[in-house]
Order: sequence, then structure tokens, then C-alpha cells
Amino acid sequence: MARQSLVLVFLILAWYGSSIVCTNSTKYVMQSEDLGRPSGIELTICQMFVSSLCGVLVITIQRLFSSNKGTVYFAPSSAYHLFFPLAVVFTLGFVTLNFSLGLMSGSLTSTLRATEPFISLLLNLILFGQNPAKELKLNMSIIVIVLGASLASYGNRDFTWVGFGSVMFANFFFCFRTIIYKKLKSSYPLSDTTLFFNICWCSFLLNIVYMVLFERNNIEEWLLKLALSSSDAKFYVLVNGVSFYMYLQLSFTVLSNVSAITHSVLNSFRRPAVILFSILQFGNNLSRINGIGVMMACIGVSVYSILKRSTPSKEKIT
Repeated sequence: MARQSLVLVFLILAWYGSSIVCTNSTKYVMQSEDLGRPSGIELTICQMFVSSLCGVLVITIQRLFSSNKGTVYFAPSSAYHLFFPLAVVFTLGFVTLNFSLGLMSGSLTSTLRATEPFISLLLNLILFGQNPAKELKLNMSIIVIVLGASLASYGNRDFTWVGFGSVMFANFFFCFRTIIYKKLKSSYPLSDTTLFFNICWCSFLLNIVYMVLFERNNIEEWLLKLALSSSDAKFYVLVNGVSFYMYLQLSFTVLSNVSAITHSVLNSFRRPAVILFSILQFGNNLSRINGIGVMMACIGVSVYSILKRSTPSKEKIT
């Protein structure tokens, strides 16, 4: 029992650590002059490529050394009518998120990402006509999140409307990612490593097809800059891809070892950790109002997550 607890603590710390490294290295790569300040889609291609390789490696290790020899690389062909739409919203979510990290600080971007429940509420209101008054406590926590994000942005020198819009688009796409992922998970009994590997390679394939058809010159120029860049720049791109895979895969792994409510609480504490280390690395200046806003947004997300997991809901998009 003590050994299992230690393993769980290690997994949680690795999840937090990889999330911090991914966010900060994304910020570094997106603003790297050595790499020519890549676009959101160019960095996303690298993240999906490296994550696909990591997925192959992890599944191979599981098949060789794990007691569960049934882990497979690819999903049944009938599942790809869900995998490819999931890959589309997954890709668009991270393209817009990466783009926003290139425009604003990691701490502000992470705080604005906390408004995803608000986007979910709007989508439910518009698409399904859900009455917000039916879940008053839940929606009050969303108000706290929105107020916190507003205060965190107020007078912040890193704030830009383009970056803000990009984060909101990311939240929009991630809401639909949740819907498709839940349907896929309930329809096909695949391991989390198999699910995530297939999401990554499908996303990588879609990115490549788009770039070849519409932005061939840009991708060739980006690959040339990457090839001619310094070894430090290449190292950051590699670290970013590996940490991207680790933090998302470890989130699934931790979830499989704890209750849904515990995972929500842990995920809520992860955000302040990411914000804190972003401030420490990049020296972002926060006013007292901005700091209060960050805390309000994080607390609001924590309360929302606990309420969402502990009470039944008729909400269509979560």
C-alpha cells in the first residue's frame, strides 16, 4: 500500500512537472528568433510527431514488460469516424493555444484557459437551450472564474485582444474535444495509451495534409530553419514535444488511479503551479489586482470541478 502511494505521488509530481515544462518551453519556442518564431500549427506538428513516437515507445514497453499484453497500437477501423473529428478539434485547440502563448505570458494564458467552463455554459445555452438557473451553485462558480480572469487581465501589459480571442477559441475546441472523447471512450474499450497515441498520429496526419495542400512553402521554410537552428533550439523543441505527451498521458494515468473528484482537485492545483513557475521563469509582473484575479480563477475552477463531479447534471457539454 505504501509503495502504491509513493508511485501515485511520483505520477502526480511528474504530471505537474511535465505540464510546467510544456507550458514554459512552448512559450520559449514560439518566441525563439533562432527558430523564426514558428506559427501555432508548425509547433503543433512537432508536438504531435514527437507524441506519436512517444506513444509507440510506451505501448511497445507495455506489450513487452507489462502484465497487460493486450495493449494495441491501433484502434479498430470502425473507431476512426470518431478519431478524426476528435483529432480536428484537438489540433485546432492546441494550434490556437500555442498561438496565444506566443502573444501573451504563460501565466495570463493559463488563467484565461480557466474560463473553459464559461464557454461550455454558453454552448449549452445556445445549442441546447439549457436554463442556467437549474444549476445555480455550479454557475456561480463560473461567475467567480470569469471575474477572476477579468481581474487577471485588467491593466496587464501582456494582454492582447488577439491572444484573448485565441484562448477563447481554444476553450471552444476543447469543449467539443471532451464530448467526442467521452463518446469514443464509452464506445471502444481501449487503453488510455492507445487512445492518446491514435489521437496524436491522426492529428499529425491532418496537420501534414493541411500544410502540404495550403502552406507547403511555410512548412518547408520552418523545417529548414529547424534544421539550421542551434542545438539548444532543437533541444527545446524535443523537450516541448516529450513534455506535451507526458503531461497529457500522465493526466489519464493519474485519473485511472484516483477518483474523478480527486483528479479534478489535483488538476485545479496544477494550474496555479503552472502559473507560478511561468512567473518565476519569465519574470512576468503581476499587480495586486492581477494576483487576486489569478487566485479567484483558480479557486473558481476548483469549486466548479468538485461540484461538477459530485452532482448529477443534465449538461450536454462538460
